[in-house]
Amino acid sequence: MFKSRYRFIIFFTIIVLLLSVSGSPSFEAQQNDDSASLARKLIKQADIANNKLHSCPRSERIEQEYLAIIELYRQVVEVDQEHLYADEALMAMAELSEEIASYLRKSRYYYNAVDYYRKIASVYPSSPHRARALIRLAKVLEQPPFDPENAIFAYSEVIKYFPNSLSAREARANIARLAESLPSPNLTEVENVIERQITGIRSFTGSDYARIVIDLSAPVTYEKTLMSSSSLVLQVHEAKMLPKLLGQDLGIDTEGLLKGLYFQESNKGVRFNLKFDKIRDYSIFTINNPDRLMIDLRGKDSETSNTPNKSISNIPTNNSLTELDNLIHKQNENRLSLMRALGLKVKRVVIDAGHGGHDVGALGPNGLQEKDLVLDIALRLREIIKQQLPEIDVVMTRDKDNFVALEERTAIANTQGADLFLSIHANSGQAVDASGIETYYLSINANKEELEVAARENSSTTRNARDLQSLLQKIALEAKVLESQGFAQLVQGNLVKGLGKINQAAGVDRGVKKAPFIVLIGANMPSVLSEISFVNNPEQAKLLQTKEFRQHIAQSLFNGVYSYVEVLQKGNNLLSAKK
Repeated sequence: MFKSRYRFIIFFTIIVLLLSVSGSPSFEAQQNDDSASLARKLIKQADIANNKLHSCPRSERIEQEYLAIIELYRQVVEVDQEHLYADEALMAMAELSEEIASYLRKSRYYYNAVDYYRKIASVYPSSPHRARALIRLAKVLEQPPFDPENAIFAYSEVIKYFPNSLSAREARANIARLAESLPSPNLTEVENVIERQITGIRSFTGSDYARIVIDLSAPVTYEKTLMSSSSLVLQVHEAKMLPKLLGQDLGIDTEGLLKGLYFQESNKGVRFNLKFDKIRDYSIFTINNPDRLMIDLRGKDSETSNTPNKSISNIPTNNSLTELDNLIHKQNENRLSLMRALGLKVKRVVIDAGHGGHDVGALGPNGLQEKDLVLDIALRLREIIKQQLPEIDVVMTRDKDNFVALEERTAIANTQGADLFLSIHANSGQAVDASGIETYYLSINANKEELEVAARENSSTTRNARDLQSLLQKIALEAKVLESQGFAQLVQGNLVKGLGKINQAAGVDRGVKKAPFIVLIGANMPSVLSEISFVNNPEQAKLLQTKEFRQHIAQSLFNGVYSYVEVLQKGNNLLSAKK
């Protein structure tokens, strides 16, 4: 009864606001006021109504409420002669229309959303919402009825007007994917958009590690030549540099392992010349969606240099992934991990809060977003470590709501010389009653379910995640696989124990698993990714929105880290350590 009455109050408030601006004599007087002032008042009223609507559970929202709020925003567009708030109002109208289509299963509202997004892009070209409007337009056009050609056009507009943005990188990847669904995928427009261009060059360097990321508009082929222990040449075929990059200072930090990065464009492609201090080994691999080429350099001073490199590069390539995985474990299971053998301790931990910025991650009811949840837990974990283990330095890959690329997160851990890497995420299942905890470590062998989780966290398709398994055959895994597996067991065990005391369903043990997560590839230290709960489970979401439960998660994660530190100090076998 209370819920129905509350919903009626919200709807009645919206109707009153509509009458106050359009149906009453006072509206004529308002029209004589400054249009900007009136538009500002109207959009404030519309935002209030919108916030009230979204404070209600999704199941209690009704179509008339959405339409009434959309009408409020339409009034803003109508009176805003100076175009100060109209684009923002149109954006809200489009997003509300998408919600009606999705939540209430009324697909005709998708057409309204398309119209609003197109109007933002065409009528308000300087709007800060233009890039998002074009991307959302393309996403809507990917909904039934499927319209890949117009979706490609929308993505190409993002590339045209925002060529160096992260959105452009994602747009190129989506265009390449959509092109496969076209009856004639070799369309000229598509080929022009997915031309092989180098769109960005990023580098991260420390004293004994460096990662170079080359952003691409489409997949490329390359040849590498190690000229000496301090020089590497990479020839990227049939590629061109984005004109803006020519003559640009790449900002190389020459105080670290990487001493120079130079490129030369020719009709054969782009030739890169890397200069660095003497290295122990290196890896080069490509990742797609979006496409990038990554180069990892490992210096002579890294802790693994004291032991012969027993990477899988010496294993015959005709082995199946399962056989390769078993061989890697067999190489290491009869000896203590290198860290324990050398008597090393945990001096620095890198905490990685998943997603961030435009990448919201999994979504739950009542506006719950994975990016906000995991950041809050990560910050709580940092404080607990500082208080209870003050001798350990804590580094965050992000400490605010900003986007950090997956490959950059690993690079931060490597360049900071971290001893542990913990990536915090929240899960989302097809079934809304899914619950529990699972913790992952990097492996070349994963089943279908594990690949699906990796695909979501990698922001790619399951096929791309499967492709990553073959990629891992090309990079050095060393003893870190077993060390990470042991670390994962300790984290998982403490999460299950800690959260199970609060809520039985929250503490369901879904196990320690393995998958090809991009954020873990190339890590020089034991590294795991923990899915701390299911945000789309309504009951779990209620718990996750409380400070108390988030604190319990952070404390349980800390207990996992602390258990690892204890095992390391005692020199025990991690894989036989009690959870």
